[in-house]
Amino acid sequence: MSGLYWPFAMHIWRPISGERPADADARVAGPGAPRGPRIHDAGIPEGIAVLLAPPAPWRRRSQPAICARNRHYSPLSVRAIRLEGASAGADDIKGRVLVHDLGGILRKGTILGPEHLEVVRRAKEVHLVELEAADVHEDAAASRLAAALAGPGLIPKSPVQSQVRIVAAHRGLVRVRAAAIDAINSLGLISVFTVMDGQAVNEGEEVAGCKVTPVAVPGSLVERAERLSRERNPVVELLPFRRLKTFVVVTERLKPKARDLFLDAVSAKLGWYGADLIGVREVSRSNEAVAGAYRDAAGAGAELVLFAGASSIDPLDPAYAELTGAGGELLQL
Repeated sequence: MSGLYWPFAMHIWRPISGERPADADARVAGPGAPRGPRIHDAGIPEGIAVLLAPPAPWRRRSQPAICARNRHYSPLSVRAIRLEGASAGADDIKGRVLVHDLGGILRKGTILGPEHLEVVRRAKEVHLVELEAADVHEDAAASRLAAALAGPGLIPKSPVQSQVRIVAAHRGLVRVRAAAIDAINSLGLISVFTVMDGQAVNEGEEVAGCKVTPVAVPGSLVERAERLSRERNPVVELLPFRRLKTFVVVTERLKPKARDLFLDAVSAKLGWYGADLIGVREVSRSNEAVAGAYRDAAGAGAELVLFAGASSIDPLDPAYAELTGAGGELLQL
């Protein structure tokens, strides 16, 4: 499996009956798959309000997005401000945070200043929040979290709409400490998503990212996430590929055209991983011929021997039968 997985929960609230929210999970697939949350059919009747919020990762149980009828859950003791756009002044908006898109120009989360006043005055009504000193704006929180998550070989990008992408500085193998990701996601209000542990990625490819849901979060929450990252550092890292000297053994007779195609394909694949192809041998599928190929590989200084034509289910295939005699060990068949 590959791609980015970003857990969401769908919270369904029936404001009249007072029933508890029902859950349905969704996931977002990364490279090579359609973008955007894919919500599984939850059989939602018409007229029911649906909210999306990031729960604890990979779990179907989560906190309701609405705690009581007509009262929205909020983790911050922020001051909510409603302005009539036409009468707004520079002091009314300075340093306050916009909580909705405005006129297709200003986005949710924008920290307003005098330069935004003209756009604000064109709106009928504007909703803002005023943060406390201990609160951290969504973009700053996402940047701090990404910096704490990113280990060697990874580059956090600039925040966009409270989300920071972490990309590969070079080709390599991604290692992810899933328990640390789980612990951070369980804090709530922030979400961390990564590719699968052990996935090979190219330079510039998105490896991980983090998202802050509200326009700001408590500073103590960011500090807790940073502390968890330090305790299990690195949470996500990119290991460079080893430049292995590779020897290929083919236990089938290939026609000239097929041989050329095979060599091109093998060279391209090994080259992507940074390996050096130091030799190719075509031998018969016999114990003696394969044993000789192993000796040739060892004599050439090979660190990796690949077989083409060997049976993956036959323990008596010469590729396995002669391995021990060549100084190797059969780990799994």
